Amino acid sequence: MFTFRITGFVSRPEHGVGRGSCDRQFYFINRRPCDPQKISRVVNEAYHMFNRHQFPFVLLNISLVNDAVDVNVTPDKRQVFIQHEKLLLATLKASLVKLFEQKSTSYSLNQPESSSLSSSAPEVELLHYKDFLLINQNALLRQHLLVVLLKRRVPINVPKVIEKETLIAQEGELPVQSESWTALKTKDSIANNFQVPADPETLNITFTETDQKLKLKDPRREISVPFDMNALKTTLQSHSAAEKASQLNPCSTFRAKIDPTDNQSAEEELRREIKKESFCAMEILGQFNLGFVIARLNQDLFIIDQHASDEKYNFEMLQKHTVLSSQRLVCPQILPLTAANEVILMDNLDIFKRNGFAFEVDEEGPPTQRVKLVSKPISKNWEFGRDDIEELVFMLSDSSGIMCRPTRVRQMLASRACRKSIMIGTALNQPEMNKLLRHMSEIEHPWNCPHGRPTMRHLINLDRIKVCE
Repeated sequence: MFTFRITGFVSRPEHGVGRGSCDRQFYFINRRPCDPQKISRVVNEAYHMFNRHQFPFVLLNISLVNDAVDVNVTPDKRQVFIQHEKLLLATLKASLVKLFEQKSTSYSLNQPESSSLSSSAPEVELLHYKDFLLINQNALLRQHLLVVLLKRRVPINVPKVIEKETLIAQEGELPVQSESWTALKTKDSIANNFQVPADPETLNITFTETDQKLKLKDPRREISVPFDMNALKTTLQSHSAAEKASQLNPCSTFRAKIDPTDNQSAEEELRREIKKESFCAMEILGQFNLGFVIARLNQDLFIIDQHASDEKYNFEMLQKHTVLSSQRLVCPQILPLTAANEVILMDNLDIFKRNGFAFEVDEEGPPTQRVKLVSKPISKNWEFGRDDIEELVFMLSDSSGIMCRPTRVRQMLASRACRKSIMIGTALNQPEMNKLLRHMSEIEHPWNCPHGRPTMRHLINLDRIKVCE
């Protein structure tokens, strides 16, 4: 039977949590570091189902029997062969998808604690006959019963007058009605005088007990409690107003505050409640402080950062359409690539071309020497080289054919987008503000600019203002 165990860590599929490349993914099989390309591809495919623009941080260890894995494939032992590999890949992908789905659909709810209802029925306890002492003195019978029951912390209800009551001492259990009693101090000598009859027998005992007033040694203490009827009335009115407010707006969807410590919860609320169509349905109320746009959706007011939102739109457009200019090298450079990475590069030459890299490919050459770098991208003070090529090859090994950008290229595009965006302090008219909202409906992740600055936040719900009035 083929068994295995998968343990480790993986990033949450949320924007801003992942990375721009696959350079922080570590895989181990039986605690031996390796480069399982198929496993890495499955992990990234599952992650891209929920966040297709970033890559996760992965630290994964797969434990299985030594006979099921072969590490003698390459000299560095980084490539391995695994028995029942398809079963392992299917299990890994299903587990990751289930984990990410739970994260993307989980919502925190504040539920009131359920109060336990105490039963109005009297408690019933079963007591053994050995706890009772049958004696001839009628005056001491009730006191002796109380001593036994209080010592065992069992409440009992003893009537004031008992007439013609039949007590049956026999093997078994005797049901006794319960009622709370106050703990009394008794002497141990009374409890020690209890005896048990040797043989079960039936005794008829009739006695009458009169009430006796308890004399208190010390007088009762009196404590005066300050009370103000006007203060009580004010408290009741405030509670009533709060209850009406909760009834008018029972399920407020936006609870996060505009605070750096609440950025994550605020972004989750916006991602959950705001759709792409919502931006087109918003009503522009005006511009605030020459830096923010105030918009209304139903009864909710939102504040939008004009610079951050325009920067995010420009960045995503540059990501899709920019083709970097390149500088041809005087002497072509041979790249130290493995045979597998060489094939990945040859299959994605168009993506490298859009990133500014050009290669000379010799189909008839020996493996690892068929590709030469003939030109690389240039952009003012930005320089790119072999490190960017290796990062791009690593990214394409998990998502072949998908447009990718190296980390340094993304930084350069983010800098360009920032400089060409609407600046703080620029006055906007109504068409320009409408255009800003329309652009936010066209981008994939409108919640943060490339540098991490939030683009919009919820201000207030108008129903709450009406309640306060």
